[in-house]
Amino acid sequence: MNFKSKAALAAVLLAGASAAAMPAAADDAAQVDELIVTARRRAESEQKVATPLTVISGEELERRNIETVNDLENSVPNLEVTSQLGGGQPQFRIRGVGMTDYAANNTSTVGVYIDEVAYPYGSMTQGALFDVARIEVLRGPQGILYGRNTTGGAVSVITNAPTKAFDAGINASYGR
Repeated sequence: MNFKSKAALAAVLLAGASAAAMPAAADDAAQVDELIVTARRRAESEQKVATPLTVISGEELERRNIETVNDLENSVPNLEVTSQLGGGQPQFRIRGVGMTDYAANNTSTVGVYIDEVAYPYGSMTQGALFDVARIEVLRGPQGILYGRNTTGGAVSVITNAPTKAFDAGINASYGR
């Protein structure tokens, strides 16, 4: 090691030691709540996942008025959802990697999963945002993590678990 690299290493170590010695912030309101995700097929904190990830909770979906998968592109960075064939067949692209094809039988390079079940065709995803606990969007190649090699990324929809209590809801709208 030469003198410059030793000096740089010492500066990094001193900066880390001084940061560790600093007292914790008195305001706990600035801390982010821990969110448990299953991006790597095991439950873990969103902050510990090394994959670029965006998570939107079910409450946030309602607050942002996201009702179809086409609406996701307004809330997820690097996600583009374009409508083919009159809006019935969304085409997903993450970071510009995806497929634009009018044939309904070609699978996309972005995997869409609902409760870990692959939905290979875009038309299958219409009406998929029902009783959602959260949506996880993973950017970049996913290998065979969910059983399907995807080069663009993955959109994973996790629905709410069943409960013993009966619950129902209705949405209504009108127009002229």
